[in-house]
Amino acid sequence: MSKYGKKVNRCLGKIKQGDESFYKELFDLTFNHLGVVAKIYLFNKSYCDDVVMETYERVMKYISTFDESKDGYNWLCQITKRVAYAFNFENRNFDTACEPEGTNIGDDFFDRADQNIDLNNIIDKLDAESKTIIISYYYLGMTYEEIGEKIGKTKSAVCKRLKTILKEIKKFLQDGNF
Repeated sequence: MSKYGKKVNRCLGKIKQGDESFYKELFDLTFNHLGVVAKIYLFNKSYCDDVVMETYERVMKYISTFDESKDGYNWLCQITKRVAYAFNFENRNFDTACEPEGTNIGDDFFDRADQNIDLNNIIDKLDAESKTIIISYYYLGMTYEEIGEKIGKTKSAVCKRLKTILKEIKKFLQDGNF
């Protein structure tokens, strides 16, 4: 676990033990990172701060379920994703909001949050098909099968293409070349 992850776990562990003075430290440590996570999954970016604040409310409500032997940062990201899906559903009347299937971008991706990377600009640089896949999957909550029907590919092909796109985005974030 990274140094950052250990700090997050320490804060969550202290909060779980009842020391709410660590709530501010957790907030300061993770707010920008969770904002990037929210931006990835939200259709309407204006709800980003609302999603992050709702994430903290859920953290306080469910802190007793936090397993200190696990990665607390990942736990926070999962909560943020679920809150973002709920906001997409509530505010855009989507029929479903699906959970990504094995498309974890990685901790180093989120470590770039402090640098204020505008993911919308990265997505805009993708080719039309890749952009359709990313937007359909993450923003609209469509399944691989639904996306495949939309672009004329199989469910398996969409899944593989999505993983390739995420690797491209990760590479760009690591070295700045896209």
